[in-house]
Amino acid sequence: MILALTLSPSIDRFATAKSLELGEINRLEIVGSVPGGKALNAARAAKICGANVEVVAPLGGYSGRWIESAIAGWAIEITKVIIDANSRICTAIESYEDQRVTQLYEDAPPLSHDELFRFTQEVFKKLDKASWCLVSGSIPAHTDKVLIRELLDKVAKSRCKIAIDLAGENLTSAFDALPDLVKVNLCEAQEAVELLTQDGSLSGSPQLDIADLQVEDEISMATSLATLIQTYLATESKKQRADSTDERSADQFIPRVVVTVGEAGAIYCSDKTWFVRNHLHGNFTQGCGDTLMGVMLACLDQESTGLDESNWLAAFREGVAASVANALEPLPAVFTNSKVQECLNELEIVQLY
Repeated sequence: MILALTLSPSIDRFATAKSLELGEINRLEIVGSVPGGKALNAARAAKICGANVEVVAPLGGYSGRWIESAIAGWAIEITKVIIDANSRICTAIESYEDQRVTQLYEDAPPLSHDELFRFTQEVFKKLDKASWCLVSGSIPAHTDKVLIRELLDKVAKSRCKIAIDLAGENLTSAFDALPDLVKVNLCEAQEAVELLTQDGSLSGSPQLDIADLQVEDEISMATSLATLIQTYLATESKKQRADSTDERSADQFIPRVVVTVGEAGAIYCSDKTWFVRNHLHGNFTQGCGDTLMGVMLACLDQESTGLDESNWLAAFREGVAASVANALEPLPAVFTNSKVQECLNELEIVQLY
């Protein structure tokens, strides 16, 4: 079972308009709404692929009740932690004259100490039956960092594998849990390496401005950043697990890092590095990275006898194909398995190192 944890669920709405003009009335056509936020998107993607998924989420107000009902409509079991504030609503609007998408995101409501404590207790009840635990999405401002650390420590000591999709200091702090899988985009990877360099964890990092890079340069940079993060995690695992008796011993543990490079494709780094190039391009990028993560976990969770590198590569490739299928549809993490198979045929996978 995949256990998906989110502190920032949302209603994700998608709309279209002929054009968007600041300071003017803009008439929108609502295409649809789905329960969203990174973890719920990933959970939905995994469920589409047939995985057994459960979610723990703080929910409040009318929007929270809507999310609870909608996620149940996808046959995903959700454990809600009732909070005082309303859950957030995020809106993406496509201007079909220029095919640009504008995203309007509310911040997730802060959680009180009691609300976060109840969230962690619900998570602890479910860890024993989970094979994967996904920690994904933004962490609300002013959230109790001590309880977050206790949560990650408890997950790290459980029998389940850990997947992380966070950003900034929340991401680098989560590295202490030694995640089995880290998925970030190029900007998030650069920020993580810069933070590790600043605190002395890394001796150096690529000094490049992402905004000025060409596509091939982006791929090279993503490769360097993925390698630095993977090497850091592997080194930390040897320090922390030299005397450990848990299943992920220092000798067995190989962290995997995925860095997405927009519509160009994605980098996968373990003890080798691979690049999947995408030849299909869609306009709807919202939720594509979440879809990649969810489908990867769905594929990995299906393997009952242990994972070898071929399983990881196949899961990565299918995850990228699903993210491409996602980009062809307006709603995040909504796609068909038949479209994923079509997209698989358009992918090129290359071993870099």
